Amino acid sequence: GTASTEASEFNDIYGLDVIEIPTNLPVSRADEDDEIYRTQKEKLAAVVATQSEHAALKWNAMLRDVVTVDDVMADRWIATPFHAMDCSLVSDGAAALVLCDTETAIRFPRAIHIRAAAHVQDFLPMAKRDVVDFEGCEVAWRKAHAMAGTELADLSLVETHDCFTIAELIE
Repeated sequence: GTASTEASEFNDIYGLDVIEIPTNLPVSRADEDDEIYRTQKEKLAAVVATQSEHAALKWNAMLRDVVTVDDVMADRWIATPFHAMDCSLVSDGAAALVLCDTETAIRFPRAIHIRAAAHVQDFLPMAKRDVVDFEGCEVAWRKAHAMAGTELADLSLVETHDCFTIAELIE
């Protein structure tokens, strides 16, 4: 099912609108090779190489070895277009977010104000979609920016969940 059947509940409880993204949409962009990297696989490998350079600077990174595009391209395949280095490590990390009303929040020495929250559902099955075209992420970003009255250039920090190399390119 889709979230559209529960749209009123999402709105009542979370203040979120539901946008249904129909299944079996035609591809909206072409992932063509560009002038910097000969292939999409090299573009993904460059993300891994760049991330490895950043990890080498962090004393507590799980992997601190710097790798090159060629190292990634020579790595074992997991599933096209992902090499083993494209996939997240098994880790015991966790994250938490504590939400409270404004009246409660102002009692704490540090608090933030959330200007926007957006949620959309991508559609399945994966066989019917472009593996690198996550339209739901794009719609959620547009909605959140519209609600907050911001655009990407207004942000000083953007953090994404990087479960696979491609997440950095998609988001």
